[in-house]
Amino acid sequence: MRVARLAPMFCIMGAIFFLSHQPGDTFIMPPIVGLDKLVHMIVYGVLAGTMIWAFNYPGTNYSPVKLALATIILCTLYGVSDELHQKFVPGRYPSPYDVVADGLGAVIVSLFWLRKTGCGISAS
Repeated sequence: MRVARLAPMFCIMGAIFFLSHQPGDTFIMPPIVGLDKLVHMIVYGVLAGTMIWAFNYPGTNYSPVKLALATIILCTLYGVSDELHQKFVPGRYPSPYDVVADGLGAVIVSLFWLRKTGCGISAS
């Protein structure tokens, strides 16, 4: 495996860890309902994209469906670990809804990727 392909994935994971380690009063978000969940979906969608890119390169024989499932599972587990981590950060609280948003972001990106690869996923 080409180790350099892992760098974007680890950078996103590091950024998630860094941001979730900030105290609760650090971020002021506009009072838009669901905005924080949308941000979770986008960030974990980006993580899913970097994970797929890291492990799907010429010469690999990974099944696209298995790679997509592994990506969804790993992104969701990272979301769980992130929420557990926040339990120890002042002013931050774990939320199962954040984990759902994290997993949904990974699902959306994985499904788009599967559709692009022609794995029988259609928009109809």
